[in-house]
Amino acid sequence: ITQGFISRHADGGTAILGRGGSDTSAAYFGALLGASRVEIWTDVPGMFSANPKDVPDARLLTRLDYYEAQEIATTGAKVLH
Repeated sequence: ITQGFISRHADGGTAILGRGGSDTSAAYFGALLGASRVEIWTDVPGMFSANPKDVPDARLLTRLDYYEAQEIATTGAKVLH
């Protein structure tokens, strides 16, 4: 466990990451450490095919491969890092 949204500028100054900064940090550290997966614990039950607030019949995704994640990211989702 480590801090998530506090970082450092190249000049050594403190930087506060924006919304999702903790998730971005987790993904970065997971990749850096060679983790087989990174878990993000939130108050929602998981990833959906669309924002359930906008699309009532959005379905919960039990698995997500790279290409599906890429598609979701290109549609403007703010949950992928």
